[in-house]
Amino acid sequence: GALSALYAASLTVLGLAQWLSSGPVGPAFEWGHVAVTGLWGLAAVAVLAVGHRLGRSDLRAAGLVWLGAVLLETVYFGGAELDGSQRGYALLTGAAALLVGALVDRLSMRDAVGLVCAGSGAVASIALAVAGLFELVDAAQTESFALLGLAGLYGVLAALLFSRDRDLSLFLWAPALVVSGYATWQLLDGTWLVLAWSATATALIALASLTGEKRFEVASFSFLVLALGRALFYEAPLTDLFEANRHPEAGVPSLLLLIAATAAFALLLPRTPGRVSPKPGADPYDEIAYALDSQRELWRRAAEATTAVLCAYATSLGILGIAEAIGGASVTTNFERGHSAVSALWGLIGLGVLYAGLKRDANWLRVVGFGLFGLALGKLFLYDLAFLSSVTRALSFLAVGALLLVAGFFVQRLSEQPSLSGN
Repeated sequence: GALSALYAASLTVLGLAQWLSSGPVGPAFEWGHVAVTGLWGLAAVAVLAVGHRLGRSDLRAAGLVWLGAVLLETVYFGGAELDGSQRGYALLTGAAALLVGALVDRLSMRDAVGLVCAGSGAVASIALAVAGLFELVDAAQTESFALLGLAGLYGVLAALLFSRDRDLSLFLWAPALVVSGYATWQLLDGTWLVLAWSATATALIALASLTGEKRFEVASFSFLVLALGRALFYEAPLTDLFEANRHPEAGVPSLLLLIAATAAFALLLPRTPGRVSPKPGADPYDEIAYALDSQRELWRRAAEATTAVLCAYATSLGILGIAEAIGGASVTTNFERGHSAVSALWGLIGLGVLYAGLKRDANWLRVVGFGLFGLALGKLFLYDLAFLSSVTRALSFLAVGALLLVAGFFVQRLSEQPSLSGN
């Protein structure tokens, strides 16, 4: 009886759309179907609410099934058969119905079924909303702003529900971050894009530290990887370091932003307390939390190492840029002179790390120091010897050789200390 009544109401809505329209039959029928999508969504939400209100599991199941029917109708008819604005509004209407239905069901009963249904509904709703905005908005810039607004709406809902239901909040803020990342990629470029992604990563790791929500750490790490890829592949590629060009320092601002974000990630990443492996059959979130805790120290070390490498890389590009700015010769000659200073810098960094390892009796620092010297020597023989002129090549060898002599002196003197000789 309920299905028959809904079918009759749907035909009535289509008839009213035809009766109220003075234009062709086709557009009126399509606008009528937009209203039918809204009617079906309203009916599903109403059945869900009544089912929870009366404690009727059969009504709740009927409401969830009908929400699935709304999704199918929106995708397979509204998305395939409708055109233009009608398609866009039908997708947005279906998205609103799914979102409201997911919130009503999950907030009324927090069980495993409700989480699966609410999570699926929330993710499907933002997907339909994105498709609807793509259909309604033509200009690329306006489309990006619309997507940012949509992501902001889901982010606000996630913030409002965070203290009450973190699991439901996850299904709202996670896809919202994906949409916002895509929108900023379409809207921004160059250093501004690195700034946006780095700031997002920093904000997320700060939220993880303040709230204790470990899943924010994964989101922060993801945006950090995006910013790293953008900086190293587009703004400051390795070709700037090894191919002569007029402005090798152009990507340094992006690297500085990335260095700040990576350092913030390493600093704000919460320390891992001693944890016991979750028991079989434990809550899924406990298992996820344990998995994140077990990898947190690795993430911190990786972030610290990345920060150090990026600092050396940015300094190297800065030295090459200074050589181009103050050198009075050609671009290639200035670039080669700058590389002599870069070789010396790498050797100096290796010397500093080696000295710190010897002074603090830290074996891993000594290993890193020797590794940096090996890297400097590899640059000498693989790049400087093959591509630099005789004068600049000689300067590179003299600088690194002198630093190696100093390093040998420190190794001999500091290794005689009692704390080191006992190892």
